[in-house]
Amino acid sequence: MLREERQGRLRLFCANADAPLLPSLKKLTRAIIELESSEQKAPKTASARSTRSAKSQRLGLSAPFDWSNPEISDEALIVKTAASLRFEDVVRLCGHYGLPRVRKMLEARIVDPLTRTILTRQLRNIEAAMTESHHGHAA
Repeated sequence: MLREERQGRLRLFCANADAPLLPSLKKLTRAIIELESSEQKAPKTASARSTRSAKSQRLGLSAPFDWSNPEISDEALIVKTAASLRFEDVVRLCGHYGLPRVRKMLEARIVDPLTRTILTRQLRNIEAAMTESHHGHAA
């Protein structure tokens, strides 16, 4: 599934274009993005608005990144979640907040070179899946 590249002492991994499971991974990524997009467009009911749950839970993130601060700002949640480097969570962030906003937040606030490199690759893969999904729907 992955291809390894070395840059000095760093080991970087990216999707292997020849991997037989790559199409399935792309479909999963598109499905998550579409799910997030459809949930965002769904009208909120009065009972859903009155139930205050953590943003992490509402977004379906893998961990309660806002456990210590239920009123965490969107920007802080984006940075904190993305810093965990969990691909599924980064996909959910992009599906909910939009890829441009997530990318802008991370470019401004992630300073660790390794974390920045990994997130850049993740965002590139998400962008490729979104572009492919968009072209697939247009056809």
